[in-house]
Amino acid sequence: MVALLFSIVIVFLCCHTTRLALNVYEAVQMIQFGTIQFWPVWADNLTRWNHLMLVVNSSINILVYMAKDFKFRQAFFLMFRCEKEVHARPNRRGKLLNTNTSTPSAANFTLVNSSSEDEKSVL
Repeated sequence: MVALLFSIVIVFLCCHTTRLALNVYEAVQMIQFGTIQFWPVWADNLTRWNHLMLVVNSSINILVYMAKDFKFRQAFFLMFRCEKEVHARPNRRGKLLNTNTSTPSAANFTLVNSSSEDEKSVL
């Protein structure tokens, strides 16, 4: 869990350092002139790069979770396979646990028609 949080923070810091440089430049301009007098080409390019890095940060978080967290990865794959449960999963020591439960599934139920023949003839 620590590795997961550490990697999320590292990705966040790497993706947001460009914004820090722009904020420092804007602060210096505001202190010296009271407004932003000059916006150089490098700052404009860095702004575009910063927008890209914000998108990358948002997009890469799911990949970090997939790489570091077994439960997240398992739930993610199950969600896209439309399965409700996994029958065997490893615990922290690598032993397989049986997760079969005796809960009823949709296949065990039959559809009961509550309408009678008289109601059908009226419709």
